[in-house]
Amino acid sequence: MIIPFVEQAIRPLEESDSLQVAVRALEERLRQAASAAKSEVTLAGLTDTAKALTAALVGRALARPVLLLTASNRRAETLVEPLRFFTSVLTGRPESAVVMLPSHDVSPYRGFSPHPAIAEARAVALWRLATGEAEAAVVPVGAALGRLANREVYAGLGRTVHPREIVEQEELIAYLEGVGYERAEPVEMAGQYSVRGGILDVFPPEGQPVRLEFFGDTVEELRAFDPATQRSTAPVVEAPFLPL
Repeated sequence: MIIPFVEQAIRPLEESDSLQVAVRALEERLRQAASAAKSEVTLAGLTDTAKALTAALVGRALARPVLLLTASNRRAETLVEPLRFFTSVLTGRPESAVVMLPSHDVSPYRGFSPHPAIAEARAVALWRLATGEAEAAVVPVGAALGRLANREVYAGLGRTVHPREIVEQEELIAYLEGVGYERAEPVEMAGQYSVRGGILDVFPPEGQPVRLEFFGDTVEELRAFDPATQRSTAPVVEAPFLPL
C-alpha cells in the first residue's frame, strides 16, 4: 500500500501523456519480440530523481525486471538509492530488490586485484540477480560489457542456514572460505569467521553476526552475538551468508 501523500506526488508523472505513450510502446515491442531489439523508446528532460521514479514505474507497469545503465560507478551510486526508494514504495519489496553491479576499479588485464568492497558488492549483486531476489539493477556500462559465468555459478554464491538443519561443519567452513570469508579469533568485523569446537561464529557482509552451535552434523541453535562482548543474544530463525 502506497502512503497517500506519496501517491499524490507520484500520480502526475505516472499519468503523464509522455510516460503512458512510452509504456504502451514498450508493451507493443515486447509483444513483437523479433523487432524489439531493433527499436527504442526515448523520454527526455528528466531529472535524476524523475529517472529513478520512471524506471520504477515502468518496471511495475510492465511487470518486468529493470536494467538501468550508467556511464560510471559514481553515476550508478547517484541513481541506485532513489531507485531503491521508489521500487520499495511502489511494490512493497525490500530495498535489497534493487542492486548495483559496479565496474571493477582496475583493468582485468593488469594483474591487480579489485578493491574488496567492489568485489563484495559485485558478488552480492550477481547472487541476488541469479536467484531472482533482485528485480532491478543499476549497472555501469563497464560492468555490463564484462564477461560473466552462467547463472548457476552466481546462484551458488550465497546460502541460508536454519536451526535443526543437517550441515557438516567442515563443509560449511569450506563454503565460507570459498566465497571470501577469513578465519579470525575472535570475530570482530564483516567477512570473518571463527571455530571453537562445535561453535561457529560468522559475521556476514550484511545483517548481524550469528553463532551456530552444532551437535554432530546438526545446527542445534542459531543465535545473534555482539562482536564487542562476544556474548550471545537473541535466537534467530535463519542465517543468510552472503558472498564476499
